[in-house]
Amino acid sequence: MRVAFVILNWNQFEITKRAIESILRYENSKENTFVVVDNGSNEEIRVKLVEYFRENKWNIFYEEEIDTLGNYSNLPTLILNSHNYGYAKGNNIGLKYVKRVGFRYAIVMNNDVILTEKVSSVLIDVLEKNPKGAVVGPKVVGPDGKSQGPFWKPGLFDYFLFPVFYPLIYPLFKLRVFLYNNFINNSCRKNGYVQVYRLMGCFMLIDLEKIEKVGWFDENTFLYAEELILSEKLKEKGYKTFYTNSVEVFHEHEISTKKFLGEKRLKMLIESDLYYFKTYRGYGKIRISLIKFGRWFAIHIQQPVVNAIKSFIISIFSKER
Repeated sequence: MRVAFVILNWNQFEITKRAIESILRYENSKENTFVVVDNGSNEEIRVKLVEYFRENKWNIFYEEEIDTLGNYSNLPTLILNSHNYGYAKGNNIGLKYVKRVGFRYAIVMNNDVILTEKVSSVLIDVLEKNPKGAVVGPKVVGPDGKSQGPFWKPGLFDYFLFPVFYPLIYPLFKLRVFLYNNFINNSCRKNGYVQVYRLMGCFMLIDLEKIEKVGWFDENTFLYAEELILSEKLKEKGYKTFYTNSVEVFHEHEISTKKFLGEKRLKMLIESDLYYFKTYRGYGKIRISLIKFGRWFAIHIQQPVVNAIKSFIISIFSKER
């Protein structure tokens, strides 16, 4: 068994089906499989998923069944959770399942990601060259054609100074981004991959033995900051995270969360960030207060103002044309 793709689904049948079809197109082999973990979708979506898996004669299990299963066939599998457990616990259910049935590697893949080429063999090769490697991710490209990640270790500069003092800090921030991207690209050109702090959690290959040793994803967060937290947990055990730009995937960011969570996701974002900084970075009350204010300022003031200015500039150029 080579790699199992773990896809978390919540109320999005067509998007998830599209992700599955991209796996079947580029990664279909006797060694690979995929597991869809349905995180308590509504009845209409769940019926569609079940019918799709039945038509293809794939496995379908309820959440309470997976710990008591006997013989396992290497078929794609649908796990039906009774509730929406969020990103961390939902993915943990899928990851623990594929680990128990014999897989060494799993790819955590958002359902809004599409494969455009075969990626698993390249990612596995990076980890197998690095005994301390636990996680590796490819280049993730958004609809705008820009790369999403990898990222440096964040702090007060990113979460407080940048949003609050945006006009003054922006040139310094852009310089930092330029230098960081140069470092990433040069390192990848030289070695094929580079060690980084964290990746986009939408698509990353994980060594299941190592993530089990650090206690899987922290289930105290419902959504957001999972990659940040995992990076700290891995670092504490001496494990490393890698990135390679030699293969890439396409990502339509936050299709499900924007549609079904709305403004709630912003509250979850702040809560998860604060949990990360307090629990895993040891930030005290003062720094936590600054992070909290910076996050609120970025969401409610900085981004709306920046977006309004961009829209205004675009409208002026449109009129001139």
